[in-house]
Amino acid sequence: MQIENAVIVITGASSGIGEAAARLLAKRKGRVALTARSVGKLEALARELPGSCSVPVDMTDPASIRRMVATVRERFGQIDVLVNNAGRGGGQAPTERIDLDVYRALMELNIYGPLVAMSEVIPIMRSQRRGAIVNIGSGTTKLFRPNGGPYPATKAALHQLSLQARKELQADGIGVTIVHPFITATAFFDRMPEPQRSTLIAQADPPEKVAEAISRAIEENPAEISLVPEVHPLL
Repeated sequence: MQIENAVIVITGASSGIGEAAARLLAKRKGRVALTARSVGKLEALARELPGSCSVPVDMTDPASIRRMVATVRERFGQIDVLVNNAGRGGGQAPTERIDLDVYRALMELNIYGPLVAMSEVIPIMRSQRRGAIVNIGSGTTKLFRPNGGPYPATKAALHQLSLQARKELQADGIGVTIVHPFITATAFFDRMPEPQRSTLIAQADPPEKVAEAISRAIEENPAEISLVPEVHPLL
């Protein structure tokens, strides 16, 4: 898939990895649909990026996701790329103390939301005979650290969903890639207590590194891209 002139939907585009990806893909002449709940941030970013538009969405609400996809298609006439970036962490705890309400909330955003978005864009891409879906996973699925809580499990589910969809859709000209960022300097860590937060941020990749991986996923269509280093103190 070529980025130039492609219509690219990015969820969670108001900050962090989503914002970095939007800036990079717009620079490479993609037509970017910026989606998130933060309307003010989206509109400000859209004003900076030629050819882009902002479309508010709640990725925990299937009806909102469907409206977002319909709005983007009406605006541009097509959807070539979906970047499922919206997500959040939390709920770190030993397995026997995982809070089920927290787990459900994480599942709604980290797996149900991406699944609904995929379900909505796949028929559009199939009718075009082309498309690319990039799901943002997590390096935590490669670490298996104690007290990780439900977050890695939700991203592991997204990983499996991505590989399954890739097999199903390859005959339709639709690529599916999952990107696994490592520690990334975003607001993801804002609520983490010190000194753990400072220790992790000191080792973090910039979000622009993940944006480059997203760009490569669109253009080259690998099954997955992992930014987790082979050797690291956390491994």
